[in-house]
Amino acid sequence: MVKKGGEKKSSHENLSHQRETERLLVENFVALQKVMANLSQKFDTLTRQISELLKLFEDSAKVIVKNEIEKKKEDRGDKQLLDTMVSILDQNKVIAKGLTLMYETIIDSGSFSKQSFGSGSTTSKIISQPEKRQMIKEDRSYSSSINSDSSSIDDSFSMES
Repeated sequence: MVKKGGEKKSSHENLSHQRETERLLVENFVALQKVMANLSQKFDTLTRQISELLKLFEDSAKVIVKNEIEKKKEDRGDKQLLDTMVSILDQNKVIAKGLTLMYETIIDSGSFSKQSFGSGSTTSKIISQPEKRQMIKEDRSYSSSINSDSSSIDDSFSMES
């Protein structure tokens, strides 16, 4: 009978040891579940923050592209304005040369005297020949710095004088 009591005691110890092990396993499993739930929440937060960061990058890229497009449009506008101003400057040069030629033609033909031409309300001073030559020299030096389109116009007037 000794054996039976010993077997009962060891089976009872074995059963209590098994229950303790099961309890520890359940506690560990519950703790693991809590850690997994916490980790899942952290991943959700991280995913949301990464999405916001990507959205910020996308918005920044859109703004940069928009600014570049506007800058190119402004550059085109500035270039167009500059071309228009150069065109007006060339037209003014042509008009000034035409007026100078008309003045020289009138003076050379002798139909008007210098005094009667100078007494008009539109001109207050008659330009002397040396002053005219100086103005033409300055104009020619300026026109050499302008593009070839305006220089062909300048050449046509310089051939006439």
